[in-house]
Amino acid sequence: MYCLKTRCAFTLIELLVVIAIVSLLMSILLPALSNARDVARSVTCLSNLRGIGRSQWMYLSENNDWLVPAATSYRGNLHDDQPLWYERLREAGCIEFTPDGNHILHCPADESPLDYTSYAANRWTNGFETPSAEMAARWGTRNLSSFTRSPSAVILVGEQTSYSGIGRYYSPVGSNSMWFAGELSANGIGFTWKRHSRNYELTAMQMRSAQTNFLLADGHAESFSGDLDLDAGRSYIYRSPGPPYPYLEPTE
Repeated sequence: MYCLKTRCAFTLIELLVVIAIVSLLMSILLPALSNARDVARSVTCLSNLRGIGRSQWMYLSENNDWLVPAATSYRGNLHDDQPLWYERLREAGCIEFTPDGNHILHCPADESPLDYTSYAANRWTNGFETPSAEMAARWGTRNLSSFTRSPSAVILVGEQTSYSGIGRYYSPVGSNSMWFAGELSANGIGFTWKRHSRNYELTAMQMRSAQTNFLLADGHAESFSGDLDLDAGRSYIYRSPGPPYPYLEPTE
């Protein structure tokens, strides 16, 4: 810096050095800030799932350990199902949410509108309430005592791939996941593994750097990550890859 009479000024070289230092600091700090934001969003998502877990346990205690149905099928088929699990929890006084703002059913990392739920019940675990004996034999509601696997290793609720508006009735491409991972471009059914991962990559045989959050059937929420092999020739995992990842099916 030099002074001319009473006026001082930076030289061009000094200004360029300052700009270079600021740019270097920004390149170092911005990824760290971005990662911190991602971690905060995942923590909030896990907190949401724990809250959903508490509501599920309230329902269990009031219904002799019967799980809330993923959907209620009044007509006995998979195409006219209503209402969804979270509506049943609200009707039972176990959960509160408003579709027009931030709420327990919306993950902060989810880019869908706030009136859309970010979470899906596991159809294998929760089942359906249905008048159809044939459908009930395969998809009927379950009692926690019927589990032969440890509830801590069974998925109850996960982060869904497809968008389903709160208050809108279920459709086969809506919120109740049938597959373990839903990366099918045609319908998007299933649990998403890319919402919390910046390095997620889907190949013909693997999901790489995948990450998702699950509510397990014992009431705790946990984050899972890693590289997962896919069903040959199809871009999704059918059922469960097994430990260390949780199971879809509550029975062996």
